[in-house]
Amino acid sequence: MRTCLISLLIVAAWPTSTAAQDLTGKCARITAVPQINALGLTCAETASGVALASDQGAAALLPAIDLASTQFPRHFAPVPAPVAIVAASTITKEQLAAIRTAGFAPLPWFDGKGMRGQLESSIRAKIIEQLPGLTPQQVDSAVAQALTQIPGGSTANGTLGEKEVGALAHEIGHMWFGVLQDGLAQGSTAAAPRYGSSAPDWLDETAAVLMENAAVTQGRRDAIVRGMQMPPLTQFLTMDHPVFDAAKANPGDGVLSDRGGGAGGASIRIVSGAEADKLMAGKASAGPTFYSQARAFADFLIETSGNSRIINEIAVAERSGQGTARWLAANGKRYHLATSIDRLDRQWQAWLKAWLLRQPGQGQNR
Repeated sequence: MRTCLISLLIVAAWPTSTAAQDLTGKCARITAVPQINALGLTCAETASGVALASDQGAAALLPAIDLASTQFPRHFAPVPAPVAIVAASTITKEQLAAIRTAGFAPLPWFDGKGMRGQLESSIRAKIIEQLPGLTPQQVDSAVAQALTQIPGGSTANGTLGEKEVGALAHEIGHMWFGVLQDGLAQGSTAAAPRYGSSAPDWLDETAAVLMENAAVTQGRRDAIVRGMQMPPLTQFLTMDHPVFDAAKANPGDGVLSDRGGGAGGASIRIVSGAEADKLMAGKASAGPTFYSQARAFADFLIETSGNSRIINEIAVAERSGQGTARWLAANGKRYHLATSIDRLDRQWQAWLKAWLLRQPGQGQNR
C-alpha cells in the first residue's frame, strides 16, 4: 500500500499537456483490464504513461508524466515501465496487481473531489482546535476563507498547479526508481513495510527530488539558504526517512504502509496541522530537511563528478550488494570525490559553504 504525506502547500498554474489523446494504444491496453475498466475513469496518455481520472481530470495529470520522463533518463536510465496514475479514492490490492500485469507501474493519486475534501477536513480540524469558541457557521466561513488562500488549479477543472505538477513528478520518480531497483512487482511481497525500494532511503528520496520542477526545487534550496541544519553524511546515508520513521512510531494513525501495494490496497492521505504535529512528535523540521539535503547532496555529487548519472551508479552498487562506502572507495577518485564517507562529509560541507556564498544576497553576509 502506497501512502503519500503531503503538506497543505501544493499550489500556481501549469499548462495542460497537448498529448491527451490515445497516441500509442496505452489507454486501450489499460482500460481493457476488467478491474480498471470497472472504475469508470477517463484515460489520457502520453509517451511514458497514462492517467485515469474522472472527466477532464486525466489530461491534467499528464504534464507531470512528461516532466518526470524528461528528468529520469537524464539521471538514471530509460523509463523502466509506463506509469499508470489512477486518481481515485482507493485502489485495491487486486487492481494494483492487474495494473502491473498489464505492464504499467501503478501510482494512486487524488481525484479532484477527494483532495479538496481532505484539505477541507484538515483545515476544519485545525480551526476548531485553535478557535474552540466559534459557532458552526463561523467555522464554515473560516474554512471557506482558508481554502481561497490555496491557489492553483485542480484535476476537477482540467488544470494542475505548478507545485502539484512537481509533487506528482516526485511521486513518479519514486515509482520508477522502485521499478528500476526491484522490478515491476516491487514491494508486493515485502516482508515488512519500507519507505520506498530496497535501496537506502536517501537514494529513494534523491530519485524523487531530481524529478521535481524548478518551483519545487527552488523551495528546497531556499530552505538551506535560510539556515537549515543538516545531519552529517554518516547519518544521512544510513537513516530511515524521518516521516517513515515517525509513521513506524505511530502505527495507529494508519499512515504506515507498503509502497508496493500490500494488503488493503493503496490510498493517499493529507496529513497536516495537529495531525502532522502528532505524527512527527515535535520533529517537524526533520522531514523537510531530509528532502532538501537529498537535493543539495545530489547537486554536490553531480557538480563535483561532472556525471549527471552518478546517483544511478551508486544505486546500481547498492542493488548489487556493494554498498555506497565500497563504491566510493573504488570509484571516488576518478569522480573527484573523497574515497571514504568521513572524508566525503568534509568535502560536502566545504562544497556547501561555497554554494551558499554563490546564492543571491548571501556573499556579503558571510
